[in-house]
Amino acid sequence: MNQFGTYLYRAYNLFIFYPYYFVVNNLVCLLYHFLFPITRLRRGHWLGKIWGRAYTLGAGIKVKVTGIENLDPMQSYVFVGNHSSAVDIYAVHGYVDRNIKWVLKKELLKVPLLGTANLLIGNVPVDRKNSIQAMNALNKAKKRIKNGISIIFFPEGTRSRTGKLLPFKRGAFLFAIETQLPIVPMTIKNANIVAPADSIFMKPGTVEIVIHKPIQVAGYDKTTVMRLAGEARGIIGRELGQL
Repeated sequence: MNQFGTYLYRAYNLFIFYPYYFVVNNLVCLLYHFLFPITRLRRGHWLGKIWGRAYTLGAGIKVKVTGIENLDPMQSYVFVGNHSSAVDIYAVHGYVDRNIKWVLKKELLKVPLLGTANLLIGNVPVDRKNSIQAMNALNKAKKRIKNGISIIFFPEGTRSRTGKLLPFKRGAFLFAIETQLPIVPMTIKNANIVAPADSIFMKPGTVEIVIHKPIQVAGYDKTTVMRLAGEARGIIGRELGQL
């Protein structure tokens, strides 16, 4: 894209896309409120699909998903993915056709409508500064992650500003061991290019999501949890071409 095209697309971001997204975001959140408890847990993910696709389509971002055939629709999983952009969330919500609950930072609960909508559909807010609260929240979530309902973690703990894979924390892997649910590594490519973490401006392009084969957690325990984390990180890192 030449310089004129870049300026034109930035103007589109500011004056068309963001006002459009403000309306769509609040409309979807209101639907979550009005349709509760119908949408709770089991059915609410279809609104998330609309929300994610509305964002990416409006931003001119295409999403390609490969590896969905690796999943059993009736099996619950613990997904773990790399995180380099806000668009990661919209891409997974919109295009990974599974009922996935999110582990999200507690601060998002303060956002009007969005915060309560997340609670209504069973997403899991954690206080990253309070390990006891985070543990309690995840313990409560264990009861809901069953019968095909899955959960996703970004085990780096924050967005990578450069796109380089950061070290993995152990929380997601302990959760998988304690629930005996398979770990599914998920590689998200190009998100940091189309929607950089340090910019409000996006670029048209394609985000690719690669769903890898599940890792069975039988045989792992608290003493070997970082070996499990290393296995998942290795799969994602190799797909990114970084390991």
